[in-house]
Amino acid sequence: MQPSALGAIGEAPRLKRRPLDGEVSEAESVADSQQHEFKDGFPTSNLRTVLATLVVALSLLAGTIVLIFGLPNAFFGAGLAINFYAQAFNCGVRTWRSRRPTLQRSRMRASWIAFAVAGSLCGLGSLVYGGPVGAPGVVVSLVWITGWLWILTQTAHEADATDQGSQN
Repeated sequence: MQPSALGAIGEAPRLKRRPLDGEVSEAESVADSQQHEFKDGFPTSNLRTVLATLVVALSLLAGTIVLIFGLPNAFFGAGLAINFYAQAFNCGVRTWRSRRPTLQRSRMRASWIAFAVAGSLCGLGSLVYGGPVGAPGVVVSLVWITGWLWILTQTAHEADATDQGSQN
């Protein structure tokens, strides 16, 4: 049996597709994406930067408002404010990347510690507030704190393993 003009049996011929008017070819899109990179090689986008700045600004505003009002008590308000500030810091860290993984890891570790401190302050505020809202608040805070502490210990073990691997 002779091979047909279609190639293998059941396979359609592959034709090169020309871009339509207004479409960007693959080579142009690669060149365009290379123009939108930082000098350190991480891709960026103006929209991503604007959205990250908006999230940071709103988190800082929310943290300040919660800190000013301090409701239902000062401990709970301070915990929520620290949580909002840590969220702003975390978003800023994720937007501004670094080539040094130890610097990136230490920044993330600082925000995780802040989340754990915020959870402990919210738990203390829930305990002081008491009532039917206080007990579930303490339980949620304990789960929150243990989750962030678990993440901190896992990243510490991972950092030790990578440091030992780079020394050998």
